[in-house]
Amino acid sequence: MAGLVCSFFGCSTDGIEGSYDYELYFEEDDPSNGTLKIENVNGNYKGSLISFQLGKIELEGLNIIDNELSGSFKKWGMDMQLQGTFNGDKFEGRILIDDEEVPFYATRQTTEYEEIDRSGIKYILPDNDLQETELNIDHAGIIEELDEDALDRGARIYNSNCINCHGNEDIEGSIPLSVKFWEQPFKAGGDPFSMYQTITRGFGAMPPQLTMTPQEKYDVITYIREEFVRPSNKDQYYKLSPGYVASLPEGTSRGLSQDRIIPGQIRIMVISL
Repeated sequence: MAGLVCSFFGCSTDGIEGSYDYELYFEEDDPSNGTLKIENVNGNYKGSLISFQLGKIELEGLNIIDNELSGSFKKWGMDMQLQGTFNGDKFEGRILIDDEEVPFYATRQTTEYEEIDRSGIKYILPDNDLQETELNIDHAGIIEELDEDALDRGARIYNSNCINCHGNEDIEGSIPLSVKFWEQPFKAGGDPFSMYQTITRGFGAMPPQLTMTPQEKYDVITYIREEFVRPSNKDQYYKLSPGYVASLPEGTSRGLSQDRIIPGQIRIMVISL
């Protein structure tokens, strides 16, 4: 089947495999965003749609012939079918739901190495004072598994802690210098790992958050990015890509889990990213 891909990609070894940023318009003025992922496993293509709004959806009966893709899935108790055409790094198609057609557009994510220079950021906590548990974190693994459950957990963290200083679009926060994520630029980087570093090591008026687990940090980062930045502060939304993930520090640990936090431990979170 892979040989068929050569007919429209000039026999590129990359073919159509990879990750694509997609926009899906179930509602005309409110697109759902996520990733269309195409993999070739032992000569057979597998595809999935991954987003915080829809979760992870596996495409069933996936067929890719020349530049045409079709695959089906179920959502909200309804049968749906994705159909469309690849043209270079673009995919244009539709999701068929009974007699309705929902527009679907996707663009290939970059695989170029995306290293971000953080050398000029003056964190409060220096490298040699980091907790030992922070030295071997699998950042890529955690980020790649962030899903709607992470979004829900992040919402609980934000709305029970961070909202006090930052507020939201309807409630003013108590600290004027705290970033308003829905309208202001980040002070120390807005990609997930930069935000993680800010929470972990502290920056400006924000102290290091030593009691949060790596998962909790990425959960609240996910909520901030998806609830505030993506819909209302688009210029500050950093799109993830394979090249970005490849630039993250390598590790094998997920750090302490929530159930290993000492009962009754005071958990102070003042986030000024």
